[in-house]
Amino acid sequence: YISVTGVHTCALPIYELRYGGGLASGDQHSTVLHELQHAIQQREGFARGGSPDMAFRDPRMWGKEGAAGSDEARRMLQERLKAMQTPMPVEEYAQKAWGQAAVTPEVIADYKKSYLPSIKNISPAIVADLQKSVASDWYRRLAGEAEARLTQSRMNMDAGQRAAQYPWEPKYFQEATGVPLNGLLFRYE
Repeated sequence: YISVTGVHTCALPIYELRYGGGLASGDQHSTVLHELQHAIQQREGFARGGSPDMAFRDPRMWGKEGAAGSDEARRMLQERLKAMQTPMPVEEYAQKAWGQAAVTPEVIADYKKSYLPSIKNISPAIVADLQKSVASDWYRRLAGEAEARLTQSRMNMDAGQRAAQYPWEPKYFQEATGVPLNGLLFRYE
């Protein structure tokens, strides 16, 4: 892993880059660029990155902007739980569970007896897995993380290629970062 931490002494910030090992040499260059982009974000007051474990922290720890980000993680989780608890049509169930298009009395009985109760009582283990998935998606949507991945994606471009490809063009941005430009979350400190 590689991490960058900032320490402010007098009027000048000092950044420390720590390498803890475990990365292949090509990954080291990419990771250093990613972490240095976070240092620039901190120095310039840009939207920050974070980590998945920050998604569900108590919003009172964050201030106004951070609380909104934490609220978004909770909204994302509720949306996914609702989707999990919304039953698929019996015709779709027949195809997926029984491998047939015909909706027979046996399929209907199984749908009512087994499937419908199962989606209303989601186990705590499934909810925990879902929360981890949401936290990871939340983290990927942080503007600071997306910007750092954008920096990584451009590391092998020469100056002409970088000049020719505007980094904030929506299609390019999504291909480079895995996140739509209009789907970013903002976190400031």
